[in-house]
Amino acid sequence: MKNAEKIKSYFDQKSRSYQSKSSSFPWSMIRKYEKKIILYFLGNIKNLSIVDVGSGSGFYAKMIYKQNPKELYAIDNSGKMLSFIDEKKIVKIKQNIETLKLNKKFDKLVCAGLLEFTSNPTKTLQKIKKIAKKKAILVLLYPKNNFIGKLYQKFHKKNKIKINLFSEKEILKITKKTKWKLLKKEDFLFSSILKLINE
Repeated sequence: MKNAEKIKSYFDQKSRSYQSKSSSFPWSMIRKYEKKIILYFLGNIKNLSIVDVGSGSGFYAKMIYKQNPKELYAIDNSGKMLSFIDEKKIVKIKQNIETLKLNKKFDKLVCAGLLEFTSNPTKTLQKIKKIAKKKAILVLLYPKNNFIGKLYQKFHKKNKIKINLFSEKEILKITKKTKWKLLKKEDFLFSSILKLINE
């Protein structure tokens, strides 16, 4: 089974318990901090079009929904994960980002916890760019290549899933290649959050 298929199967199986586990310690503490930074980096989203790429069960999409965007899309490869998004005004798209076909462009984009699971991170950011308006903002969360990041990687390895970890040098090389300009950066434990603009 290919890694992409293993990842989809894993999240399909974990979909029912994923939301509750992410609300328990220590994930709740981590998510609380990440949520604060992601909202800060997104800024005002009222009357704007927003997409959550790799939305999973909709943790960030539901958070963004409360901020009254003009329209909100959630994209994920797992239909079972998407089924836990009950808000009718959130448009759910079941597609793999690396093969995404969507004839739409957004003002602001969130990609939190997806990049590590992709087979080609550069291609992923190129695909995201195709659905971003000129000067659109992308908030990107990814795991750092440090000690805690390696524990996170080891956890997924137990489920026979390969994930990527990124050094600052590696991620900036990818964003430069895909013409996403860095505006701001915040670090927390094993994660980094970037605010990028579509050049």
